[in-house]
Amino acid sequence: MSRISEIMTLIEFPREATDFFEEFFAKVEGDNTLMAQLDELEAQYFDSFNSEDLENKLKQLSEASGYSKYTIDMLLAIYACIRLRKMYHEKGYTDEFFAHNMKDLTYKLLECKKLHDVWGTFVFPWFDGFYQMKRFCLGRLQYNPKPIEIDYKELKKGDMVTTIHIPSSGPLTPESVQESLKMAYDFFGPNCGDRHIFVCDSWLLYPKTCDLYSKESNMRKFYETFEVFLPRENVEDYDLWRIFYTQTKDYKSLPRETGLQKIFYDYLNAGNHFGYGYGVIDYKPQ
Repeated sequence: MSRISEIMTLIEFPREATDFFEEFFAKVEGDNTLMAQLDELEAQYFDSFNSEDLENKLKQLSEASGYSKYTIDMLLAIYACIRLRKMYHEKGYTDEFFAHNMKDLTYKLLECKKLHDVWGTFVFPWFDGFYQMKRFCLGRLQYNPKPIEIDYKELKKGDMVTTIHIPSSGPLTPESVQESLKMAYDFFGPNCGDRHIFVCDSWLLYPKTCDLYSKESNMRKFYETFEVFLPRENVEDYDLWRIFYTQTKDYKSLPRETGLQKIFYDYLNAGNHFGYGYGVIDYKPQ
């Protein structure tokens, strides 16, 4: 069993992906030059997250090994988990809590496989918050402190609030959202009197697409949890991949296999676009 086996087991990588990275890691370990490069990258990653120099070295390792850059990025993320797991232990966090947080690697792995047919990740810079131990997954949602981008009630732009991120980890039920908010309130404590201000900037909060969902849908109820500001259209439709797992301007070619795909197929082919909304939750436990 390699040094990364236990990590992949903890975060529940699919068997095929585990075998793939085991084989790849064995090749790296068997080559002193490649292993030295990986160790250097791991140390540099914790020292200077996603610097331009780190990115260039990841590209060099991709070229030297013959593996996709997406695969190299994920290998470093897995390998860096060995140190991160120890950091969690030093903070008194359990392996269960570590695994719940770092399953985000698994979600991103599956997204990369669906979109690019490669075991890896195409969003490596996103992981910074986890390795800096500033982002935590508490129940269904992920959270990290960040300055608020607008004036809101007694808060001024720049005051610290807690951002919400939505991993692709399953249904977004109202019950799981409320349970997660309570967990986050208990974990971080109040940040505005006896309340906690949560914010979220997401394609899920774009008012125009919210109107596509039925009133009883999880996505509609998630939207209604927030007070939504700053709607912005995105004519590039970058978030199209999140529903269709492809990136194309030929909207007529998009699949219509799920209910959500059918809804957005019609929406996009009518000349509409994705967008974003900035939402705020002024939360106080009941």
